[in-house]
Amino acid sequence: MRHALARAIAALLALAALAQAQQLLLPADFAQAAPGTATATWRSTAFRFQMMYDNSLFTSRGVNGPIAISRLRFRAEDGEANLGGQVYSNVSVRLGASPTTAATVRSVTASAIASTTTILQTTGLVTSEFASGTTDAQRCFTLVGTSGANLGLSRFVSGNTTLTITVSAAFPSAPAPGDAFDVVRAPITFATMAQAFAANVAGAAGATETIASVAVAPASGAIPNDYVVDLALTTGAFVYDPTTMGNLVVEVGCAAVPAPNATSIVPFATSATPISKARRVAQNSATAATGLLSDFASVVLLDFAGPGGAPNAALPASVTSLGAGCGAQSPNVAQYFGVEDFDLRGPAKSLRFSPDNAAAPTRYTVTAGTAAVDLSKATGAAVTTDDGIASTTLTTAGWSVPFRFPGGSTPTLSACANGYVWLAANTTGDFSPTIAEWLGGGATPLPARMAPFWHDFHAGRNLTTHPASGMYVATDTSGGPGNAVTYVTWREVGEYNTVAATGGHSVNTLQAAFFEATQDVEFRYGAMSGCRWGTGIAGFTRGSAGGANVADSGSRDLSQELPVTSAPAGLAAALALTASDRLALSASVVFTAANLPAEPGIGVFVLDLLALQPGLPVPGLTEPGCILTTPLSPAAALEAVLATGPTAASAPLVVPADPALTGFALYAQFAFVRTAFTALTSNALQLVIGNR
Repeated sequence: MRHALARAIAALLALAALAQAQQLLLPADFAQAAPGTATATWRSTAFRFQMMYDNSLFTSRGVNGPIAISRLRFRAEDGEANLGGQVYSNVSVRLGASPTTAATVRSVTASAIASTTTILQTTGLVTSEFASGTTDAQRCFTLVGTSGANLGLSRFVSGNTTLTITVSAAFPSAPAPGDAFDVVRAPITFATMAQAFAANVAGAAGATETIASVAVAPASGAIPNDYVVDLALTTGAFVYDPTTMGNLVVEVGCAAVPAPNATSIVPFATSATPISKARRVAQNSATAATGLLSDFASVVLLDFAGPGGAPNAALPASVTSLGAGCGAQSPNVAQYFGVEDFDLRGPAKSLRFSPDNAAAPTRYTVTAGTAAVDLSKATGAAVTTDDGIASTTLTTAGWSVPFRFPGGSTPTLSACANGYVWLAANTTGDFSPTIAEWLGGGATPLPARMAPFWHDFHAGRNLTTHPASGMYVATDTSGGPGNAVTYVTWREVGEYNTVAATGGHSVNTLQAAFFEATQDVEFRYGAMSGCRWGTGIAGFTRGSAGGANVADSGSRDLSQELPVTSAPAGLAAALALTASDRLALSASVVFTAANLPAEPGIGVFVLDLLALQPGLPVPGLTEPGCILTTPLSPAAALEAVLATGPTAASAPLVVPADPALTGFALYAQFAFVRTAFTALTSNALQLVIGNR
């Protein structure tokens, strides 16, 4: 049978709350992630900066009248952890609007006759007033003759120096000494923002409010990251009407260096291109009259009262993979972390990989445990370099046999600072986790590896705050012959993407223990203050063997779905479900199932408001090793398709542009029903409706 997937959306509409806070995120479409970052706004020195946001960023999202803006929050760079704690004293905040009419900004007089009529020589100009005229295709400045042969005529300014202005077309007559001209600026847009601070708020300026103390809050390092500077406005609250006023201008200044640890200030999330319709001018002085222009404008969350706006504008749409697809012929067992939190962190949390046959393994069974990291095994010389490798020859270290794993064996373990161990002699320090590399790579085959968490760590990032930090490799032979244990310990290591000037912003301890007697491997997780944004992989991969990559086992939720046993190596990959987009408001999303069996069957896309975590096997419905995560509740929607190839796609699901849906979750899963009427199931997806 076939039902429209939009049925679940309709159910949500009936549940949605209508009364929600009025907020707006500027610029638009950065609720999920911001493309840029800046250290030239809130910085380690005194500063003054302005952000200009085009009024269409308001009107396009339903703000069609006056609003009273009473709060500003600035977001830290997405994906970067930071302890915060800096305090700025006597911060001045002023909101305003750019001018919407042309204005004469200067009068000039020709002092000599130029060799060409396109040059007007002057007695000197402030170049910053005209800076946008040197590169801006809109040519926002014009020269208007006020005396002489060119009286009343105008030409665009296309360039200037401190001595000359270049106009875009010749005046009919060469300017004579004493001829006067007005320099007229067109209405300011975000694209023609002035370097002169005063020019940008010449349309309307609110009251300047001085906030005695502004503390920078910690940033968890998530994507999107936390709002770490919060400015509540009273006298500085500003009434802004995007339908009658120019662009919104946010100006902030501070004359004092933040204390303590000014150099550890986190970078801030920004736009990056003119398409964002926002711009910045900034300077490292609180009293500067001019600054430097940039397209990297801060991501700011506004609170306001008045008509319009997008409720929960800061809440992003998100997609998280749940559960595991089944049907894979792969010895791999892994969890792929995208934008979700790394939830295997300890303390006293562990995973045990036990082979089916210690002498010739073909698969692993993974169980959960409570073994804690043993820091007494973090001995010897520490690796403290970025992407560093430390190799150990097991027979030299005390083993009598090599380490055996499904798909091969190795006498050498090569540990990498980035949270994994090559099961081979390998010097590659790979900092960018991808599924393609995990399965064996491309032109350059990659060997098997064990990864407590393959992530972009830096083993020496925290040496100033944690002197014993680093990666250690040590073998304990106290158990006697045949009972050696090799430990790889990542002790208090930092993430690469943190402020380099100071340590301690992201502190992470984890360990891998390799047991000679049983050929087991145990991952142990200690305190991990970072890794709030996953971007990594945890588990075992056979990698490439004989030039052939291992089949994809899919991502299994290792915090929920244990114990689990992998399969012997083969060609089939797990049934996998992906979405073409997040469930952003107004988005059109198509679900695609991949790795379908090469046999006739019926594919069923299931969309539900509920999920089982962990999913459950359903005897008589799901095949062995398969689980159902979407429970087929009364609100479930189904779409059946003929499965005639390795992939199948759903009909588009269009998300209504209704802000009241923000924050609600849908769950999707795919089932392949064989002729025997039993089903293989895919991983499930949790899709939270929100903003881009």
